[in-house]
Amino acid sequence: MPVTETFRVREVDGTREYLVIATRADISTSTLDRRSFLPGISHYRLADGGGSLSMVDNDTFVIIRTGTRVRRIA
Repeated sequence: MPVTETFRVREVDGTREYLVIATRADISTSTLDRRSFLPGISHYRLADGGGSLSMVDNDTFVIIRTGTRVRRIA
């Protein structure tokens, strides 16, 4: 899966920052006549191997393993 985005997030209480990597697998919609793809759902994970994130909104995520809420840093 290719990396589509990288960005930093910070815990809501401001104690730690993390680097997030977003990947996306495209969905094949090919037919016998032509090859085509639709963008799939993005998957967000911590770059340090700390686990996956669940998206709350465009700027807010939850680290699934710990339940910690983090926000995108502008």
